[in-house]
Amino acid sequence: MIGTVVATEYNFQSYTIEDIDFTKTPSSTFEWENFREKTQQVISYERYLHINWNRVISVYDQPLIRTSGRQRRAIYIIPEFSVLTDVPDDARRELPKICSVWPDDRTIRYNNL
Repeated sequence: MIGTVVATEYNFQSYTIEDIDFTKTPSSTFEWENFREKTQQVISYERYLHINWNRVISVYDQPLIRTSGRQRRAIYIIPEFSVLTDVPDDARRELPKICSVWPDDRTIRYNNL
């Protein structure tokens, strides 16, 4: 999983997995700088996602994915709301066979629509 790219379902940002932190869960807390209200507070990942993205966690004992942001600060994301974006190597090798269509085949497929 390390090095795999995932995207979050709530903000569609992509992240490269650097580690899985089994010591952190959605109930773990972090210091959140709320730029809209110009405040700082300690908040759980679960509460943050509920307030900002209207997401409700269903698995509370899942470990968090660690990645880094622009300033190389640790960012933790919840696997439940992440989707894999990488194409496995074996599937990548098959893509030309699946995606390449000769002009004659394209015409036949078009006429059969």
